Amino acid sequence: MTRILEIGPSDCPRHDTDGVKLNDGDQYVAVDKNSKVFESPVWRELQDQFHERVEMVTADIEKGTEFDDGSFDEIVMLGAAMKPGHSDTFPPEINRLLKVGGILKIGIGDDERLSVEPFMREWMPVFERLGYKIVSKAKHKRTIPYQKDDGQVGHYFADSIVFTLKKGN
Repeated sequence: MTRILEIGPSDCPRHDTDGVKLNDGDQYVAVDKNSKVFESPVWRELQDQFHERVEMVTADIEKGTEFDDGSFDEIVMLGAAMKPGHSDTFPPEINRLLKVGGILKIGIGDDERLSVEPFMREWMPVFERLGYKIVSKAKHKRTIPYQKDDGQVGHYFADSIVFTLKKGN
């Protein structure tokens, strides 16, 4: 069983559109600081499909969570805001939650100057000090579900770059 944590999914869980797959027995936990995001029909559909294997938690990852240390095999942040000046609070909590040998996937915009350079300059040194290594960097076209005005689910596409990091000892 793999336990997956997605941080900041907003109203569009990426369990089947951005590389987060639920195999038999896997558990998916979404954390967002805005509880209203979980009211979306997309979330109801996800819970109907996977029942107890999906958990939605309202919490601010920067202020800490109540999950046990090392309780996740994989942490996914696809499109989560990697704001400048927050690298001192965000990575330590991620590090606490991820098992040794676990995988961290970080998706950022594909603009080299606005997204990639700031990530590599501010965030990657922090993760490296915590023992993470980049195992892959890939361009990715995300399919993002959203709720239309009529309540139906629509999709739009966005280009991003996904960094996959592995946590060392």
